[in-house]
Amino acid sequence: MKKKSIFKILIFSSTAFIALFLIITMIYGWYINADQVGSVKLQITKINSEIYLYKGIDSNYNGIPDLISDYTSTELATIQTKQDVYPVNKHYYQENKVFSYIDKEAALSTEPTGNVKLQMNMDKVYPTQIKTFKFAVINNSDAENFITFSFNEKTYSADDLKLLSTMSFKIGKVVNTSSPYSITSTSTRVEFTDKFYFGNYITTTGTIKSNEFVAIGDDDAYEINGALKVVNNDNCLDFWVQFEMEAYDTLTTNINDYSSYLTSSAYQTLQGKTIDFPLLKLALELRIDD
Repeated sequence: MKKKSIFKILIFSSTAFIALFLIITMIYGWYINADQVGSVKLQITKINSEIYLYKGIDSNYNGIPDLISDYTSTELATIQTKQDVYPVNKHYYQENKVFSYIDKEAALSTEPTGNVKLQMNMDKVYPTQIKTFKFAVINNSDAENFITFSFNEKTYSADDLKLLSTMSFKIGKVVNTSSPYSITSTSTRVEFTDKFYFGNYITTTGTIKSNEFVAIGDDDAYEINGALKVVNNDNCLDFWVQFEMEAYDTLTTNINDYSSYLTSSAYQTLQGKTIDFPLLKLALELRIDD
């Protein structure tokens, strides 16, 4: 009986050792073959975001889109085409201004970064008129993402550059200011960056300095929660982007040696022109600390 018991113990010990060896081997194999993000090796996290683009309906072009309450339901139906494509349960505030739906883009990547170019057409730009666009970002990935903006990488024609040099833009994050906090509230504030003047970023080769990132307050990026940490739909974030054809005196004040690049008479000929090329690039980035 003693030999039999020893035999059973030996069989059990050998089986346990083999199982442990296989588990260690599997873990090691997964580890060395996983993608590296920072100093952590993961395969499960990625960029998975939706971006919904809208154009503000602003009757007097003062930078504040018209109120929904000033329109009839019939008028809104013709303006807000496909407005229902945005998931109703994803709002972190209730919109009370009129925005017309343009398009939906997706940032999908198995890498820790993903880019989307923002195509915002502006018909007939005139001095001091503000064109407002909105884009809503939904982060569907598990991890939080960080959003940055830079100029689009392309070569522009000489005429496009001249028109672009007259423009300024700023970006603003929409903040729900309700107290107590409610995702059905229309109480919001748009926190804008300072103005950027495109004329300061034009190169002699006919491009915009594409590696120039938009400075966002004291930070270098907007943070947006991932699906694992969602509270009050805070994996969603809306932004306003505003473009303005600046007065000539404003341009000469804010852009170095502008009058030698574009004369006052040449500036006058650009009024009423249309801009229909992407100006900005939105980048989403996954960051994992060491």
